[in-house]
Amino acid sequence: MIKTTGNGLDWPKVLKASQHFGADLYLVSASATPKVSPLAAPWMPGRYSLTDFSLTDEPAFLKHYGGGREVALLVGCMDQRFARPLYNWAVDTNPRLFILPVFVAAGICQSGDPNRLQAMRVIAQYCLEKLNVKKVIASGHNCGCGGVAHIMFKGQKVYEALKCAAGDKKENTYMQNAISVSVNEIFDRQQRRIVQKVLVAQSGEKINFVTFR
Repeated sequence: MIKTTGNGLDWPKVLKASQHFGADLYLVSASATPKVSPLAAPWMPGRYSLTDFSLTDEPAFLKHYGGGREVALLVGCMDQRFARPLYNWAVDTNPRLFILPVFVAAGICQSGDPNRLQAMRVIAQYCLEKLNVKKVIASGHNCGCGGVAHIMFKGQKVYEALKCAAGDKKENTYMQNAISVSVNEIFDRQQRRIVQKVLVAQSGEKINFVTFR
């Protein structure tokens, strides 16, 4: 099991961290959309998928993902276009691992807000401490991430702030850098050995999953 920097993190701290993302659906005017338990797959495309740890309890969580199971922690954006395709891709490309989905606004890209960054760190470190996590899939996406717009650009879409088209190379490069910065701030050097960084990149009607170092 990967050594953690969690310092004995417990379930109440995880619940408090999860609550920090609780208003994310308001960012996209989707507050009526039901949140999703971390034991469940995200909604199908067309519905935002915000993970809420209060929809389960610690015994059920540890029973579902524990017991020696090898786990992939998937951190992604709750975006209605990309959450389920990313989850499906993770399942298909990691057939021996149990996928643990954590979807919030901006995915792993929380470094512009110290409180959100710390909340994601708590969730990730708890999972690394309590479970047999073999891989962390840390992702963000292009084509106007509303979460990153809120955190970094006061609501302005990333590609607009960068003065380029949605899905342009300039936006993709910015998002890859944002993923890398947050990974470095959430995970220590040893933990980063099991991190797979992924840009969910839409090009026309096609969604690509670009892994990078």
